[in-house]
Amino acid sequence: MSTQSKNDGWLAPVIFLASLIAFYFGTMPLFDDPDMPWHLATGKLLLETKALPATDPWSFASGGATWFLLSWIWNVILGVVESTTGTFSVYIFGVVWCAALMGILTQQLVNRGIERYAVVPTMLLAIIAMVEFAPARPQLMGYAMTLAFVQILHASRDNDGYGKLFLLPLLMLVWANAHGSFIVGFTILAAYFIESNYAMDKSWRRRLIKISVLCGIAAMMNPYNMEILSGAMQTLDSDAKSYLIEWQSFAYGKSVGISAWLVIFILYSNFRNREAFLADKIIALLWLIGMFLVIRNGAIFVLLSAPYLAACISVQMRGIRKELPPSPMITMLEKQPAKKLWVLAIAAAASFSIAANALPHESRFQTKTNSIFDVIDYVQKHEPNRRFLSDYDFGGQIIYKTGGKIPFFMDSRSNTAYSSKEMQNYLAFWLLQPGWEEKVKGYGINGIIIRSNSLFSQAYENGQYRSHWKLVFAGTAASVYISVP
Repeated sequence: MSTQSKNDGWLAPVIFLASLIAFYFGTMPLFDDPDMPWHLATGKLLLETKALPATDPWSFASGGATWFLLSWIWNVILGVVESTTGTFSVYIFGVVWCAALMGILTQQLVNRGIERYAVVPTMLLAIIAMVEFAPARPQLMGYAMTLAFVQILHASRDNDGYGKLFLLPLLMLVWANAHGSFIVGFTILAAYFIESNYAMDKSWRRRLIKISVLCGIAAMMNPYNMEILSGAMQTLDSDAKSYLIEWQSFAYGKSVGISAWLVIFILYSNFRNREAFLADKIIALLWLIGMFLVIRNGAIFVLLSAPYLAACISVQMRGIRKELPPSPMITMLEKQPAKKLWVLAIAAAASFSIAANALPHESRFQTKTNSIFDVIDYVQKHEPNRRFLSDYDFGGQIIYKTGGKIPFFMDSRSNTAYSSKEMQNYLAFWLLQPGWEEKVKGYGINGIIIRSNSLFSQAYENGQYRSHWKLVFAGTAASVYISVP
């Protein structure tokens, strides 16, 4: 890897500000993500009760099944943010967090000695790819831990002692209690272990083995102990997985950002590149496969393949960069101390956040076509005692808005809170499979809250089910049906 002769400390704060603006305007509105409402409601519940609920406290369909709340630390953080600064601040929090990750990744690439001519296009492409992964969900903690693991392990190859390796078990302890993606950490450890074997560095290999064992012990220090693996597997093997876009396999064009990253990755990739470390190559290839299997892994693929991709771009651009004239603005930025630029960037980010909160921001909070608050208001006023078969995507809003006052069937926590039987019964209704009414009858359901363009709503418009159900309210995004005596 080449050593840079110029001061590129300006790159990270500039990328941080650029990504902050891109994420603010490009990330989906806060409550358009069906998971965000129940994450916020959970944070509020944890702060009020100061205890983790063993079972779901809101839905009548959970049947006492264990609720694997794998993201309880992140939910507490969101609860604190919302209670102290307001709900919209949660959106700002997620945007700033993800922008900070882009700044950190930029600095990591610079510290590796990768030329700015490779760092800049890599990071601009990374921003585009990460926009759809920027909502304030617990995945953001996983992304931060991913960068931390790579940074510490990358530095460990040059140390004779443990250095900062002992931080990894502590980070794993937090990671395993903040998001189920803690498994990613072990794939990173495995990649560096393979490199230590290839380098025949026995001392480094022994250190990695010991730290990996400590990380494994730390991961089991959670409210569910060994059962956390079962909870993580239930997330990965949800019955609704085939019907959720983020859990489907990669298809070119389905995710514009990831598709663009993949094209550049393929065009510039060179696994014979001696300037790219073996661990980086292994991780990039492993999570390329992971991304192909599940598009939700796209963000991890981007973060973990960025060092390898930047190294490959750097090699191929060395002839081009010499022909580029020096930029007066870059020359000016090079003369500024990095700390000064970071102070200015953080001040600008704070000013931007305050202005965004003060100015109209309804479009960043929720789009009308995804809000069922009008439906919830109607139900609370006119049908408060019914038990509702609720749309999977809207259950979170019911939890957030009513705190369990409207008895409902299902939400997007999926198999981490509901048994496979309940999920299959819900899917029978959602897909209008023969006999679905019999399957849900045992729950005492006498109302339905469902998306206005659902199969059920379309069938109702065509004259079906009218002998058993009556449309009583048509909201902006959802409709309310009650059973006919």
